[in-house]
Amino acid sequence: MTSAPIRVLIVDNLPEFRAQYAALVRDWGYEPVVAETDGAELPDLALRLAAEQRCPIALVDLRLVEDQDQGDISGLELVRRLPYTAAIVITGYDNTPMVRLAIQEYGAASFVGKGEAPEVLRRELNRVADRLCLRGNGPEVQWQGGLSSMAGRGEMFPDQPGIPADEPEALIRFLFKDKPWVRLTMITESNGETGAEQISPSVNASLRRKSRVFVAEIAGERALQVVKLARTEKIERERENYRRYVEAGIEALRRPELTGAALLWDMGAIAYRLVGFEHLAEGKGQVFTRFYRRTADAATIVAPLRDFFSYAAWGDWYRGPHVQALRGTLVEAYDQSWDQALSRLEPLWRAQPSDWRLDPLAVPLPHPQRWFVEQRRRCEQLRWLRQVITHGDLHGDNLFADRHTAWPIDFERTGYGPLLRDFVELVQDVTTRIAVLRAEELPLVYELAVALCEPQAPHEPMRATRAILAHPEARKCFLVVQALQELAAARAAYDDRREYLWGLLCNHLFVSSKLEPESARWRRTMLFAAVICQRLDQWDAVVWPPPAWPQVEWAARQRLEG
Repeated sequence: MTSAPIRVLIVDNLPEFRAQYAALVRDWGYEPVVAETDGAELPDLALRLAAEQRCPIALVDLRLVEDQDQGDISGLELVRRLPYTAAIVITGYDNTPMVRLAIQEYGAASFVGKGEAPEVLRRELNRVADRLCLRGNGPEVQWQGGLSSMAGRGEMFPDQPGIPADEPEALIRFLFKDKPWVRLTMITESNGETGAEQISPSVNASLRRKSRVFVAEIAGERALQVVKLARTEKIERERENYRRYVEAGIEALRRPELTGAALLWDMGAIAYRLVGFEHLAEGKGQVFTRFYRRTADAATIVAPLRDFFSYAAWGDWYRGPHVQALRGTLVEAYDQSWDQALSRLEPLWRAQPSDWRLDPLAVPLPHPQRWFVEQRRRCEQLRWLRQVITHGDLHGDNLFADRHTAWPIDFERTGYGPLLRDFVELVQDVTTRIAVLRAEELPLVYELAVALCEPQAPHEPMRATRAILAHPEARKCFLVVQALQELAAARAAYDDRREYLWGLLCNHLFVSSKLEPESARWRRTMLFAAVICQRLDQWDAVVWPPPAWPQVEWAARQRLEG
């Protein structure tokens, strides 16, 4: 698979055996990594070396502490601590029950006796390497768009050159090891300011949290699959979330089918098949971002979202025993979902000025970061807050959509979260990234923000401005956001619209922290956040927007047709 030899960890308490195994595996074309110590320190050294050298295979002596102690199974205990290394257990004792124990309970890949011929060990070593697709077997991986395994590793882990360049390809080979070839097309990045042909991750590589998502075309299969590469611990979390919430809670025909997962020391991969999804079956892998941009009619865009939040699919989480009281404040709940990112940024945000000007809007706006730090305790006024099972990262590239159905992917953050979390994440993404509004159209973004913030009750319809209705892309964005607001009110049945605005504000601030300052999307995101701050600050005001702000020309209420 690669010119670099396969690294084999050698763990034995006797120096003569360590030297013998090292010489053998080197002669067989492998690279030995030897734990050169004995006694109680040996297991810890072996574990450290396995992680540092990213050893995919290990030869582990059954008894690492005391050869004469029949109760010594320290080698098996080490095997259990090597979750990303396939271990071949070696022993000088013929013990069939121990073989069964090693493989069934401790997860050993194989078992070889010290008295057996070297050819037996070589055969088992090669068999394990082949099972992991480490010796050039497995499918041909065809990276599209100029990508490669090395490039993928470099983009995801630019600060960790020690990670083997072949890890992404090794994971893909293992996932599809019985196929002749697999062709990968990444869901590519775009800033949302160019044509509708491009699709992008939630913001950029940093907001993707060092992960990449691909559409995979597989030899002999009509249906495509979706593959995610990410850090090992993230793939482990995603697999657990899928089993706990998606597989156990969503009926089979309304959820993606988990087809496999693979884990190495640094990276992991997980694959899904979207059963019955017409665009994937036709080879037209289409995330919601692309579907939105290629579709002019807002009612057509909203149809798969209605399906996703229907009681037959994800909407079932919004009723019955799944709904629980939210502990703590709303801001604390959103902050926890992002690993306390908002709290960590507070010292920096506190240093921002109170007022902020954004050209070409010639009025002072509240600086949303400073306002948030000073006013976040206001959210404690909200009562009867609840939490439900949420997707947790519902942006436009984590949904595949056709004219009738939306299929979610990427369940790394799935779990209990604020009631409106999925709705506000999707609204934030639509308004600042998916909708194709150019940098010079910031006054139009201002009017969209004002329109979004005007209603004071969950079921109160949004009101468009004449400028929004005169601009096809802005009108489409308005109608989609209006429909999402109505869906949120219907499914979540919440009482105080400030809960919705606080959720939007937290999302805008989190996303802004991942963007390049003064970039076009950063400006749109911060503008929305500033308008939300002003609305929360003047919640009881009769006039909206404030008289000192640019005024808008309100139009008659618009309802989505279809």
